[in-house]
Amino acid sequence: MYKVKERWSKTSIKDKWFILISVSIAIMVLSQCMISYFGISGLNEFEGVMENNSVYNELLEVIKEEQETFIAYIRNRTDENKTAYENAVSACDQCIHALPFNYEKLGEERYARTWNVISGYKGYVKYRDKVIELSETDESYIDSMYEVLEMQESLSFYASKLVQVTLEQWDSVYEERVATLNTLYIWVVVTGMLVFLFAVLIWRYVSDAIIGPILMIADDSRKMADSKFDVRPLVVENKDEIGELVQAYNKMKETTIEYIYTLEDKNLMAELLHQEEMEKLELEQRFEQAQLEVLKSQVNPHFLFNTLNMISGMAKLEDADVTDRMTLSLANLFRYNLRTVEQEVYLEQELAVVDDYIYIQQMRFDNRIQYEKIVEVDENKARIPSFTLQPIVENAFVHGVSSLEEGGIIRIHIWEEESMLYIDISDNGVGIDKETLEKLNQKLLKINNSGRGIGLGNISRRVDMMYENGNVKVSSTQGQGTTVSLMIPQKQLKEGKHV
Repeated sequence: MYKVKERWSKTSIKDKWFILISVSIAIMVLSQCMISYFGISGLNEFEGVMENNSVYNELLEVIKEEQETFIAYIRNRTDENKTAYENAVSACDQCIHALPFNYEKLGEERYARTWNVISGYKGYVKYRDKVIELSETDESYIDSMYEVLEMQESLSFYASKLVQVTLEQWDSVYEERVATLNTLYIWVVVTGMLVFLFAVLIWRYVSDAIIGPILMIADDSRKMADSKFDVRPLVVENKDEIGELVQAYNKMKETTIEYIYTLEDKNLMAELLHQEEMEKLELEQRFEQAQLEVLKSQVNPHFLFNTLNMISGMAKLEDADVTDRMTLSLANLFRYNLRTVEQEVYLEQELAVVDDYIYIQQMRFDNRIQYEKIVEVDENKARIPSFTLQPIVENAFVHGVSSLEEGGIIRIHIWEEESMLYIDISDNGVGIDKETLEKLNQKLLKINNSGRGIGLGNISRRVDMMYENGNVKVSSTQGQGTTVSLMIPQKQLKEGKHV
């Protein structure tokens, strides 16, 4: 039993589903076949009895018809009576020859009664034809006449007994069939219970093997989102794809916690590095480079992509197209963040990252956020600093349109004039008041000069360091929206300056 359980735990989810569904279908098919067999068998017997009853009832009628036409013809030998008599004789003869006469099918008693009818009819025919040929003046006419009538009565009696025996036999068969139907009813109930038990088994399997571990992962993820880092790994008995998913999550969780602690240490280091103005730029560059290296060393891209691809594959298997698309979009974001080391990339790469990011956010906001993109340049030729557009779009989501109940619009407009690439990222969100806007633009100028700041300030500083005449500016009207404008010269990357 233990080996069976161990082997079952290692079986893939697809194979488990196939086994459970196959067994359920086999039970239902077997049940349906047995029901069909008993039903068709009973129906065939019923049809056979009905057919025999029809033949026997017809036999009684044609015998009676022959008797009546015989007497009428004997009393008055007209052509009309003769024709009626001959038709009745022909019908009776056909009916006698049509009687079923198979011992195996009829049984002993019905076979004997049928034999009485057939043999009695043969003897009756001889005397009947003899009387027809006699004249009323013959001495033996009266005696032969009464003898034929007695034979007709005997023949009717034999036919009546045949009908009676057939009905009695059908009563016996009917009682047997009632018992069979009762057994069939019990079989249907038992089969229904088996199907129900298999349904319970399937639900229990789904609950224990799939839903339970996923709920554990979701609950643990919520704790991590609330900064409650429990380093204890999740434990499941599964050794299938779900078990692999939990193990992958445990590794990712451990790596993420180590990365967060590393970031805290680096933040403390950054505070110490702010002591002297001349050393800040170099220390900040080292810190950002170290931060990027820590991210690459702590998060194994191969492991992360395999985990996301596994989730995507499961989503496809369950026909969850939205989950599949969101997983692929998230994988693309991680891939871009981890693998992009160039300071300057093609515009196409940055727009692809923005598309994936916006798709994920649209799923979060239930498609309340609209996205418009107007690109009037060749995406494969224009180049901009890496990691530029997505942080600005994220600011538009977080600070601009996320709080709007009716939803909002984010637009990206890109064009080129005289070797200068212009990028406007705008939203119709809450906007910025005039005083705050002035302070923000002043900070951008100070950041460009001092080399401090993160987020939009970091982007502004990188544009200033990488390009001559490069610029980042924010314009906004409170209640109407905000626009971040970038001016990026083409083919004018400053030599010797790196971020």
